[in-house]
Amino acid sequence: MTRVETPISRGAGGRLGTTYRRRTAAVAAYSLALTTVVVGALPVPAAAGTGYTADTAFTKTVSSRSVVIGPQVEYAATAMMNGIPAAMADLAVGKTVSNQNPDPGGQIDYTITVTNNGPTAATQIEVTDQLPAGVTYISDTGEGSFDSVTGVWLVGSLPPSGTTSLVITVSVDAGYSGNVITNTATISGSDRRDPDPTNDSDSVDVYVTPGVDLAVAKTVDNPTPNEGDTVVFSVTVTNNGPEAATGVSLSDLLPVGVSYVADTTSEGSYDSGSGVWNVGSMAAGADETLTLTATVDTGTYGTTITNTAYVASVTEIDGKPGNDRDSASITVQHNPTIRVVKDGPLSAEIGETITYTFNISHAAGSDLSPVTITSVIDDVAGSASYVSGDTNGNSLLDGSESWVYSVTHTVTASDPDPLLNTVTVAAIDQDDEDLLGVTDDHTT
Repeated sequence: MTRVETPISRGAGGRLGTTYRRRTAAVAAYSLALTTVVVGALPVPAAAGTGYTADTAFTKTVSSRSVVIGPQVEYAATAMMNGIPAAMADLAVGKTVSNQNPDPGGQIDYTITVTNNGPTAATQIEVTDQLPAGVTYISDTGEGSFDSVTGVWLVGSLPPSGTTSLVITVSVDAGYSGNVITNTATISGSDRRDPDPTNDSDSVDVYVTPGVDLAVAKTVDNPTPNEGDTVVFSVTVTNNGPEAATGVSLSDLLPVGVSYVADTTSEGSYDSGSGVWNVGSMAAGADETLTLTATVDTGTYGTTITNTAYVASVTEIDGKPGNDRDSASITVQHNPTIRVVKDGPLSAEIGETITYTFNISHAAGSDLSPVTITSVIDDVAGSASYVSGDTNGNSLLDGSESWVYSVTHTVTASDPDPLLNTVTVAAIDQDDEDLLGVTDDHTT
C-alpha cells in the first residue's frame, strides 16, 4: 500500500471533522501509478463492484491530510464525495406517560422509545432525560443503563429499523397540585451523523390533579311517605384528598313541600333559613354528616319532592367537581280517607222490605285523591249496589263527589229486635294500597 502525502486546499461546502469511507477493492491496483496524487478526480474502475461506473469520480476538497490508497480509500475530510455521504443514522425519540392526570403522591411511568430510521447502524447512542422538578425517581426498566442523577440513558447500538425503550417510574411530589410538569427526552450522542435532527427530542406533559376531591352523597329514610309523615334527609361530604380541605361549606335548602323540624351535624353548623352548612376544615379521608328532619306538607300527595345538596365553597381547587352534588327524592303517596253514612227506617213490621242507603265521600281533612270503591257490604242485608254520584263517569270516587249505595232487607221473625246492622266499605287509593275499612251502624 502506498501512502502519499499531498497538500490539498480546503474548498467550499465542506465541514471539518467528518470521515468519509468508500470500499474499493480495485483501488490498490492504482497505488503504484498514483505515487503523486493531484486533487481532482480519482477514477474508480467498474470492476470495483461498487455499483458505480468507471466514469464515477471521487472528488474531495479537504484540508492538508494524508490520503491512503488501499482496500479502503479514506479521506479525513469535511464534505461529500460527489454526492456519496458519510455513514448516517436518523435516530428518532418518542416520549409517553402512563397517566396525564396523576394525583399528588401517585406513581406514573414515563416511556422513552428510540428508533433508528437508518440507513446505517448506529452505536454509542445516548439519550438524556433529566427528570423535572415535581417528580421523584423510583426505578427504571429497559435496554442499556440509566443514570437517574445525570439523566443519561446509555442505549448502545441500534441496527437500521431497530427500536428500544426505557420505562422510568416516578412518584409525583406533594405540593404540585394543579401544576403542569413537562418531561423531555433528547438524543445526546451517537457515532453517526443524524440527517434529521427535528425528531431528536420529544416531551410529554402531566397535569397534577388538584389536592382535594370533595364528594357529596344524599339519602332519605323514607322515599314514599304520606302527607304529614316525618322524613329524615342525610347528606355526607367526604374529602377524598389527597390533601386537607379548608373553608368547606355546603348548600342544602329544604324544598317546597316539606317543612323543617330539626337538624344535627357531625361538624360545623347549619342555618335552616339559608340552607348553608358551614363545615370548616376536613383532613384527607375525613367525612362529615348533616341530617335534616322535616314533615311532608298537606296537599303534596302524588308529587315528587327533591332535596339537593352541593359543595358551595372550598379554598383548594376541587379536581373532580362532578361528584360535588347529589339529590334524594320523595314521592308523596296518595293517602285519602273516606267516610260512610248509613240511613234506613227507624221501625219496620215483620214481612216488610226496608231499604238502607249509604253515602260515601272523602273525610274531612283527607287528601282528595280519587278512590276506587271495591265493596259495600251490610252485615245483615248483604252487598249493596251503586245508585248515583259518579258525576264524571270515571268510576272513581273523586274528592268532590258523594256516592250513594243501597241495599234492601225483608224483616223476618228471626231478626233481632231492635235490628242493629253495620255497613263496611272497602276501597283502594291510586297507589293500589288498601284504605282502612270504614263502617257505620244503624238500628231499626
